[in-house]
Amino acid sequence: MEMGRFFKWAGIALAGLTVALVAFFALVFNWNMLRGVINDRASAASEQDIEIGGNLDVDLSWAPRITAEKITVGNAEWGSAPEMAEIERLVVSVDLCALLGGTVKLPQLEIENARLLLEKDKAGEKANWNFGDNPAAGAVNRTVVPKERASFPEIGRLRIVDSRLVYREPARGIDLEMDVSTARGATEQDDRVKFSGKGEFEKAPFRLSIDAGSIIALRDEDNPYPLDVDIRIGKTAAKLSGSIDRPLDMQGVDVKLRLEGANPAELFPIIGLPVPDLPPYSISGNLLRRGEAWEFRDFAGKVGDSDLKGVLKYAPGDDRPTITADLTSSLLDFEDLGGFVGAAPAETEKTELSEKTERKARRAQPPPKNGETPPETERVLPDTPFDIGRLRAADLDVKFRATRVLAPNLPIDRLTAHLTVKDGLLRFQPLNFGIAAGNVRSQIVLDGSRDVPRVQADLEILHVKLASLMKGTDFADRVAGEFAGRAKLKGRGASTREMLATADGDIAILMNEGRFSKLLLSLASLDVPKSLEGLLFEDDAMRVRCLVGDFKVERGVMRSRALVFDTEEVRVDGEGTVNLGTEQLDLTVLAHPKEASIGARTPIEVGGTFANPEVGPNEAALGARAGAAAALGALLTPLGALLPFIQLGLGEDSNCAALVHNAREKTERKGGGGR
Repeated sequence: MEMGRFFKWAGIALAGLTVALVAFFALVFNWNMLRGVINDRASAASEQDIEIGGNLDVDLSWAPRITAEKITVGNAEWGSAPEMAEIERLVVSVDLCALLGGTVKLPQLEIENARLLLEKDKAGEKANWNFGDNPAAGAVNRTVVPKERASFPEIGRLRIVDSRLVYREPARGIDLEMDVSTARGATEQDDRVKFSGKGEFEKAPFRLSIDAGSIIALRDEDNPYPLDVDIRIGKTAAKLSGSIDRPLDMQGVDVKLRLEGANPAELFPIIGLPVPDLPPYSISGNLLRRGEAWEFRDFAGKVGDSDLKGVLKYAPGDDRPTITADLTSSLLDFEDLGGFVGAAPAETEKTELSEKTERKARRAQPPPKNGETPPETERVLPDTPFDIGRLRAADLDVKFRATRVLAPNLPIDRLTAHLTVKDGLLRFQPLNFGIAAGNVRSQIVLDGSRDVPRVQADLEILHVKLASLMKGTDFADRVAGEFAGRAKLKGRGASTREMLATADGDIAILMNEGRFSKLLLSLASLDVPKSLEGLLFEDDAMRVRCLVGDFKVERGVMRSRALVFDTEEVRVDGEGTVNLGTEQLDLTVLAHPKEASIGARTPIEVGGTFANPEVGPNEAALGARAGAAAALGALLTPLGALLPFIQLGLGEDSNCAALVHNAREKTERKGGGGR
């Protein structure tokens, strides 16, 4: 019994001595004496210079509270500033019992007047927050940014005051400075972390606001982590609101996303999404991430005056990302699509980011070879250079359908397109639309893998009704007939204009069995008395047997092989050229009435440019060109190659098919010569 009492009192004495020693260290010991050792150990572990330059104090307990002042963390050698982090005052308490059990639990964490600089090098390959490759540095990284939510330090109360975060990424032109603070909620679970900052992205104004959940919520693996983000870059704005299952590695993203801006092309330098210049837009939908893939699902909105809805998926790749989309529009304004062919869509606003991309593309465009072309203000064909960099930036597979189309002076009722881009090779297969009760079918291939892009276009026009095409004009009830056409072209160049200026191929247009205004035909032959008669009295429609225009295209010049307008009363023949490079017209037409006419017939010269055509009589061309155009059989001989297409576009029993057959028979009876 005496021995037990001895041990009891000995234990009490030892405990009292321990408490006395702890009290002595707490009250008397100068913790600043350990700053040098702490600085050396921390610097060695992180491979960064870490220094506590101010006061160091420790309040000992089972959850000791450590206060350190004037802490600095050195930056990488290539960094833009000597220090990566500066903290005026840091207060942290550590739960020793939890730490002995392997859990980092911080009942209190306070940061005052801190400045944290996160940046990448000029090449975008190195980051200053990667502290090194040795095991100790790796352990530091894992502690600072753990992979699992439950591994994140458990922080009871987080307080951040007058602190700032700076992010710089020169390769992308990002320089952002943000204020960081905490908002106290009713409970620790309700605390919020807030970021609010501004800066530049490719010289465009950059604003960012983040409202995130508490640190306690960050560790809660059973509930998604709440997150609200507002971003504005230039005139592009994005708002995200929702939650993330795994916020530490950005997995399980499920947020509402609203995107709006002056021009979707501004998205390309921001997120690498290759979009042409388009009008102002506003789109909303659900943004999800599963694995490495992102999906913008069930989105809907407007681009210009067109509505748009569908789904878009983004998957990263070794060489480039892959983007797939399935898009629909119930009302498409055709003017909104000008950016796809290098024209300026209606109301499109050039932004700083889109203009920068365009300037890069224009610098790669060769200068004009001569001064024969009209001034830029008088040009019609689009000359905005294609940005080949966008074609090479991603692989695409985009399907698009529009059920109703608004087009100026064109009765288009539907559009179907399938766009693919692979290794810079763009294909529209198909690009089809309904027009005037008929169809236009086309396939376009643009090879953007070359320094100078090359294009192939194959277009067919089938069963287009002239009356529907002229709907809304004064002649709508005086014309009828069915149109067909075909164009096969190959060209090269940095813009639509350049490609057409170098094009080779064939263009043909046909019309069968219809009606046409006698007034127009009279004017075409300058039969003035009959023209006045049409103006003063009833302008009866004339029955059209066939219209054929066939052109050979060489180096951007359309040269007529046959121009024939055949009716029961008159036949109009013509010849000449259309220069797609200079946009110059040089055509001559002459009407041959099949009945006597009071007035004299004079050839009509069609000249000028696409923007300013000039039409007038040309007496000098009467003997040279009109004489060559008078032999119908000789003129139609080249059309034998068009016969299969005539039958496809207009039918085997069409008048145009019969006209070609008759002309060929006459030519063959004469031994292949003309009349």
